[in-house]
Amino acid sequence: MSITLAVLFTWLEPVRMTIWPGQINLVLLVLVLWDLGRPEGSRLRGVGVGIAAGLKLTPLFFVAYLAVLRQWRAVAVAVGTFAATVAVGFVVVFSDSVQFWTSTIIHSDRIGLVSSPANQSVRGILARSLHTETPPVWLWLLCTGLVGVLGLWAAYLADRNGHRLLGLTVAGLTAPMVAPFSWGHHWVWTIPLLVLCLHRAAQWRRWWGHLLPFAVAVPLLAWYRSYPDGVVAIGTFMTPGPPVQTALLQAAYPIVHLGVVTTVIVANRPARIRLRHRDDRPTVDA
Repeated sequence: MSITLAVLFTWLEPVRMTIWPGQINLVLLVLVLWDLGRPEGSRLRGVGVGIAAGLKLTPLFFVAYLAVLRQWRAVAVAVGTFAATVAVGFVVVFSDSVQFWTSTIIHSDRIGLVSSPANQSVRGILARSLHTETPPVWLWLLCTGLVGVLGLWAAYLADRNGHRLLGLTVAGLTAPMVAPFSWGHHWVWTIPLLVLCLHRAAQWRRWWGHLLPFAVAVPLLAWYRSYPDGVVAIGTFMTPGPPVQTALLQAAYPIVHLGVVTTVIVANRPARIRLRHRDDRPTVDA
């Protein structure tokens, strides 16, 4: 089954676009899953997050996730490890490190147009909605902060109720949302999301429950379109259409994130949790 899923998942745009250009997002995913999937008392828990963040800044969001869970030891290890990777960078390639940390890091538009459909982040949505390459910083920070808080809240609720993988997945999906620029291959956390959906579908007794993994997978598939100039665009968000349809397609991954966060918060809201615990209590016949 694992081999079958591995082959099928290569048709997902985040996986396909990680392998094709030679990105390392799948490696970072495994590194963080290995690190934070261990028990809280595990030795040097957080070191994987620190190394992953040193290789690519996006996993640094998991430090906030650990802080929300009040796992301060793991926070310290992750931050310390990340700082060590930065220090190693200065020792090995001093000039490049200086340029990156003093200039390159704040110019996220160096890798492409902020308004490009390929930018599946809050900033990308704002740029496309406002028809500008420079959406107001205050608006971007406000929207990003709101999305980040909701994502962390959902991740916290999931972890508090014993769903550690779900909590990690929600945090992993929130990270590219709050990043200044997020390519489709940054969304590799949709892989554990689909695994969770398959597991949930197997538990449901109703036939329509088995449609959940397919519904989640459709916007993630590596749809492609060839243009007359020879350019091949891959991803649901690159599919043209009428204005309203195009706007929705260009927000494919953020919509998935919104659906996941909303579902997790509603399913784990305090009132429902109390009801579930009350129903689970044993009854005594009079």
